[in-house]
Amino acid sequence: MTHILTISLFVFALHYCMQEGEIFGKVQWIKLGKLSDPLRDCPVCMVPWYGSIIYWVFYHGGLGNFVLTIIPAMGLNAVLVKLFPDKESPTLHKELKDIADAIKYEQTTTIGKPIIHKRVGK
Repeated sequence: MTHILTISLFVFALHYCMQEGEIFGKVQWIKLGKLSDPLRDCPVCMVPWYGSIIYWVFYHGGLGNFVLTIIPAMGLNAVLVKLFPDKESPTLHKELKDIADAIKYEQTTTIGKPIIHKRVGK
């Protein structure tokens, strides 16, 4: 489990560092064609490449354990991508901000006014 988490977070951090404006952002200027997804643009696709290097250099656990480490690390990164989207597509963060703004607006417009709860369905 530790190996899965280590590989997943390492690759996710590497992906973040390769975005424009970050420390390794200059790699975005390198044209890689179809290889850009698995090498820098997709944290899930990056796991087999960078995760394999990390696994074989540090863990040496055999082929069976390799498969049982890399595939769950890919799955964890798939979850992380949904929770923390790229800077270029921050849809989840925008939706959460919109919800927070709506709640804040609701609170500021009802301060000092009695709250009337409406019954739904009757």
